[in-house]
Amino acid sequence: MLTRARTIVFALCVSSMPAVHADEDRQIQTCPGPVAVLGEDAERAPLVCDAVAHARTLLTPCGLVQTRPITVDIVSTMDERHAACVAYFNCDTDTLTLLPPSALARSKDVMSAFEGLSSEAYFRSVIVHEMTHALAHQSHGGSLTRVAHEYLAYAFQIASLSKKSRAKVLAAVPPEGAVGLDGIDEIALLFGPSQFAVRAFQHFSQAGNGCTFVASIIDRDPALPEAFLLDTPEITP
Repeated sequence: MLTRARTIVFALCVSSMPAVHADEDRQIQTCPGPVAVLGEDAERAPLVCDAVAHARTLLTPCGLVQTRPITVDIVSTMDERHAACVAYFNCDTDTLTLLPPSALARSKDVMSAFEGLSSEAYFRSVIVHEMTHALAHQSHGGSLTRVAHEYLAYAFQIASLSKKSRAKVLAAVPPEGAVGLDGIDEIALLFGPSQFAVRAFQHFSQAGNGCTFVASIIDRDPALPEAFLLDTPEITP
């Protein structure tokens, strides 16, 4: 995972893309929220709805709330522009696009930390990751930096896993001493995303952090490292 092409796994916020349109072969199911699930079959809708509901359970107490309808579009393959992604959120159309569980499991772009998960567990966690981007954007606009966005998305993604699945992810990245914000920066995000993800969760889950730290990110606490305060270009393929 040492090249940029392999690190653009989750695109933060893609703009100026066409809106999603259904056709006869792509059915739409709905979840509370409202959330529309678009795909070639309806069998995954309950799984998506459950993952979306779980995401809201984690995110809402921390002030990340849904303010507009969201579409979850499950596609068999990514288009050329997003070939290095397994998922992305379009902030203009409020559309979360991702691969189905089977394609996620086969993707060469799965980060090493998540390779031990079942396809269903990883699929659910990807939805939580992108829902974090979606709700952070909807409730706080463009006020968060890329590092802040990804800190939140990875922290909640790992937090959403079962205890057993989470242990697999954390075991994939050896601990590096006390967990502070050192190493949670732009360079780590680009060239060591697995380490970034695990350290973000470890920091987030420490006593006194959690939603309190989320609030400091949202408020742009001047005591935070510059990566959480300075505007940086969003990751797009």
